[in-house]
Amino acid sequence: MRDLPVDAGVTRAVERAFAANKLIASVCHGAAGLVTAKRPDGQPIVKDLRVNSFNDAEEVAVGLEKVVPFMLETRLRERGGRFEGAGNWQAFAIRHGQLITGQNPQSSHRVARSLLEALRNA
Repeated sequence: MRDLPVDAGVTRAVERAFAANKLIASVCHGAAGLVTAKRPDGQPIVKDLRVNSFNDAEEVAVGLEKVVPFMLETRLRERGGRFEGAGNWQAFAIRHGQLITGQNPQSSHRVARSLLEALRNA
């Protein structure tokens, strides 16, 4: 959460992958690597895409809402992402185009399955 959004290498890698129409996948707080990345037209990567991450309610439930530098669900929404999710601690993953995102560690299997399916169909 602290390093992904400000790491120029992460941002550059995400932007290059997106521009090259490569698959991009994240689980839980990994979506923090998406919040500063932009499309070639300068719009946020997540703009108008269905997206998911560790949600604000889960952050509050673990008592870290005042510890993390920002609330990830909120930041993704601020960047124009169409946030969708499940209840706290539920396994949930969503794919929208080349972006595959999962809600929490319990979602890892769903993200991996979605990624494998996308690679098979590529």
